[in-house]
Amino acid sequence: MKVHVRILWLAVICGSMAFASEAQEAGDFKITYGFDFKTTPRHEDQGASAEKGSASFRYYFTSRVSAKIANDNFVSKKPFDGPRITGFGNSKVTLDWDVVLEDPTGVKKHPSFSLEYNAYLPTGSSERGFSTGRVDHEISGAITKSVGESAIVNGAITKRTNLEVDLGGYFAGNPGQHGYTSTGEITLAVTRTLDDLKVGKYTYHGEIDMSSHAKDTLSEIYGLSELRTVLPHHLLLITGVRAGITPNSPKFAAYASITYGGSFRHKKS
Repeated sequence: MKVHVRILWLAVICGSMAFASEAQEAGDFKITYGFDFKTTPRHEDQGASAEKGSASFRYYFTSRVSAKIANDNFVSKKPFDGPRITGFGNSKVTLDWDVVLEDPTGVKKHPSFSLEYNAYLPTGSSERGFSTGRVDHEISGAITKSVGESAIVNGAITKRTNLEVDLGGYFAGNPGQHGYTSTGEITLAVTRTLDDLKVGKYTYHGEIDMSSHAKDTLSEIYGLSELRTVLPHHLLLITGVRAGITPNSPKFAAYASITYGGSFRHKKS
């Protein structure tokens, strides 16, 4: 059994990043479409090369609480010892809660803390190998601290660099039987604004993603590097690459996504 491993490209494909320093409010939403391509691992029997297209919709109930639904609306996989298969993929429901935010005045120095829950729904065919036929669960927490050069943007202090540590667990439903196989996850990330802080058009994001070993699955480590570009008309473009550091991880992957941010809020006249 191959346990699903959480890596940030899922978040990237589904558009988790806020536009520059723009704060979200109740009624805001984001629509994202992305494409991802990955090669086989160095140990080819550990996985298949694959391409997928994913769409997502995120809605903000408050400035701190949001929900997202995402779906891999096409998946194409080429196992090392078999023919290519193409079909409809799995879906994911996400709940996010920003429990503690950094002080926008800069007086208090505490970091931010957020929680995330994901439910992976087996909407893909289990007979064709697109799902296990079981619902997977994932819970994670993130601690983020901004550092370095700062500027006042939209009435709040914004710093050039953000450091983040994510800790979580993935609980994969065992195919054909009760119970779950659990995997521990750690992400170390840095995000840095590349241009004027008051403009915030270009942002670099890099990270290392690690997962513990589980039944019939070795531990995995990925490296990821991406560029986030704010475009006109409330659009955000993300392009990136990731590389598998461990032999059972995909050797190389590339991805891109485009996100539109809007709002259902009534504009004040």
